[in-house]
Amino acid sequence: MANTAAVFHTFCEPPLRPLARELELLEAHPCTVYALSARLDGFESGLPVVFGHNQTCAIPKLPVTHPAGRLRRSFWRHFARAGHELVIAPSGPEALTALPMAQFFNLPLVCFLSGADLTWLFRPDGPDPAARRYAARKGELFAGVTRFVVPCPSFYELLSECGCPREKIQLHVSGLALEPPPPVPQNRRPVILLPVPPAPVGGLDIALTAFELLHGSAHEAQLWILADEAQRTALCSRIDASPARGDLFLVAEADAEDAWNRSDLVLWPPVVSPGFFFDAHGRAILEASARGKPVVATCHAGAADRVAADVTGLLIPERDAVAMADALARLLGDPDLRAELGRAGRAKMELEYALPVTTARLEKIFSGVVAKSG
Repeated sequence: MANTAAVFHTFCEPPLRPLARELELLEAHPCTVYALSARLDGFESGLPVVFGHNQTCAIPKLPVTHPAGRLRRSFWRHFARAGHELVIAPSGPEALTALPMAQFFNLPLVCFLSGADLTWLFRPDGPDPAARRYAARKGELFAGVTRFVVPCPSFYELLSECGCPREKIQLHVSGLALEPPPPVPQNRRPVILLPVPPAPVGGLDIALTAFELLHGSAHEAQLWILADEAQRTALCSRIDASPARGDLFLVAEADAEDAWNRSDLVLWPPVVSPGFFFDAHGRAILEASARGKPVVATCHAGAADRVAADVTGLLIPERDAVAMADALARLLGDPDLRAELGRAGRAKMELEYALPVTTARLEKIFSGVVAKSG
C-alpha cells in the first residue's frame, strides 16, 4: 500500500466534497489530510487530519493548537514519520504550497485542477490579485507537479496552451454515491429545476429569458430555482420584473433534495463569462442523471462528456436563449422522451460515475504515479 498525504486548505468548497468521499474509500492508498489552515471548516470526512501552519517553506518552531484544544507537533515532523509515498493537492495554489514538502521528501505530487485554475492561468490580469501571483509561478507548477488531474478533455488543450506538458495531464471525474432513483413525479404541470451556476460563471439570465419565451405557449411549466443566499438576494428583483413571475419559485436550501426528486427535468445553463470563468465539474448534470432526470445543458466545459446528446439529455450552444427554449419545449411536450432520456442518464451514471467506479479509476492514477516514480 502507498500511504498518501493530501494537502488541503479547506473541504467546505462543494467541488472538493466528492474528492473527499473518494479519498475515504481508497484501499491501496490510505490517505491522511494535512490541513494548511488552523482548522477545516465544513470538514465532514472520516479521514485522519493533521493540523499545521500555512507556511510550508520551513519547519515551524512552535506546535500548532488543534481546534479541540490538543497540541500537535508540526505536520512536517508528522509527515516525516508517516512514510508517505505520494502527495496530492486539490488545486494549483495548494500544489504550490505542497511542492516544497514533496520535493524535500522526494515524493511525486498529484494536482487536481479546476475551472478556477484555468481562469487564473488564462486571465492573470483579472480582478483577483491572487491570479497574478499564481500565473507568475505556472512554470514552477508545471515543472514540479508529477501529474495534473483535470475534470474534462477540453482542459488538455487549454493546459497545453499554457505550457503544461501533455504527458502530465490525466482525466478524472469524481463520482456520486448512487441511491435508488425517486419515483416518477406526478406534477400537474412539469417542473424544470434550475441549479444556479456558481459565481462568477454566467448563464442564469439566459436561462430565465429562455423560460420567459415559453410563457404563454402550449408548454406551460414551473421553474424552480436552486440558489445560495447571495444569489437569492440578487434574483428577487429579476423575478419580480419577469412576465413569468407567477411560475418562478426560489427553492430554500432545506428543500433542495425534495426539489431534485420532484422535478421533471433539469436545466444547466453555464457559459464562459467575460472573465473566462469555467464550471468544469458540472456536478448538477451528475446529480440529475443519478436521479433519472433528463438534462438540457449548454455545451460548456465538461457538459459534452457528462451528457450524451439526444441519449441522456439535450445539448445546446452557449448564450442561445431561443435554442434553450426550443429544447425545453421539446422535453416538456414529450413525457415519454423525458422518461427515456432519464433512464439512459441513470444507466450512464451507474456505468461511468458511480462512486466505486470513479474511486477505482483514482486508485489506478495514484498507483501509476507511484510506480513510475519508484
